[in-house]
Amino acid sequence: MIVKLNHLQGKAAATSAQDVIGTVYTLLEEGHIEKAQFARLQIELDWIQYKQNFREVVIATHGYTEKGQQVPIMDVHVDTRQVVPGCLRAALLRALAHSNARSRRTRTGCRWKIFSPCAPVSSGSSTSCIGAV
Repeated sequence: MIVKLNHLQGKAAATSAQDVIGTVYTLLEEGHIEKAQFARLQIELDWIQYKQNFREVVIATHGYTEKGQQVPIMDVHVDTRQVVPGCLRAALLRALAHSNARSRRTRTGCRWKIFSPCAPVSSGSSTSCIGAV
């Protein structure tokens, strides 16, 4: 597991990191996170600066190749500014369940369309990009 701190709030970062790591280890012990998944887990602790933030406290996403194949890496982003003591476990479980369900749907679902080639087109003061489909 890799933990990244994306803010400079010293005391909050230390407390948040301890809470998140402890909660993740508990979920691992309880079988909510697989050992292989844990080995490739990347957790980012963010301090979102907006007063009104519409992002969930915890977001989990899987990585994919260009061909749409899932890679064994999962990113978990925790907005430490929104974490409420006692609610982190439920938020992590909800995000993991949502991400795992979404990854099962995506295996046969839509894929990103890559547009190329792309040529810049100037129009007055702005530049746009037009590509062939």
